[in-house]
Amino acid sequence: MDEKRSRINCSSVNAIKKIEEAVISSVSSVIDKNIIWDDSEKERVREHFKDIFSTTFHEQIMVDGKAWSAAQEDGDSTQDMEPLDQEKKKYLNEVIYPNLNTQLVETTKLRQHLPYRCAQKHSRKCHFECQYLDKVRVELPVENLMQSEKLNEEDLLSEVLTSASCTRKIIEDLPAAEERASEIITVLMPQVDL
Repeated sequence: MDEKRSRINCSSVNAIKKIEEAVISSVSSVIDKNIIWDDSEKERVREHFKDIFSTTFHEQIMVDGKAWSAAQEDGDSTQDMEPLDQEKKKYLNEVIYPNLNTQLVETTKLRQHLPYRCAQKHSRKCHFECQYLDKVRVELPVENLMQSEKLNEEDLLSEVLTSASCTRKIIEDLPAAEERASEIITVLMPQVDL
């Protein structure tokens, strides 16, 4: 593989120096947090990392197609912001940021009222569910039990098992219904203050 193609190409010596400083300061702060090493060992590790990182980093960087050493000799001729970047910065400051700020304010206003509206919808739904559950009645097949004298033992056993499964289903659903009712109450209680 071509060595020039495997290198990172950059257009600013200052940008490379800032990247290098940021990495070294981050690693230095991590080294400073180490409680096992004393100050001399921390300084030794910090300098060792700085030397190795700088050397390796500079070997992999090219500035405007030149190696790091040649680019450093020429000096950095790039400005902090090119004219095109100034136009972009102006567009960002005058158009994008105000629009973004407006959208954030609108979204915050909507979120302020949304929980109350959700609670209202949830309350209505729970009210209808409660009305429906009030109307639902468990009916046992009494007429079939009356005819039990005419039924044989197997039919009677199947009827009893059916009734038992219905009763078991009701018993299983009852805690979930109670939990649901308690959730409804907890959701609606904060809304009472509104």
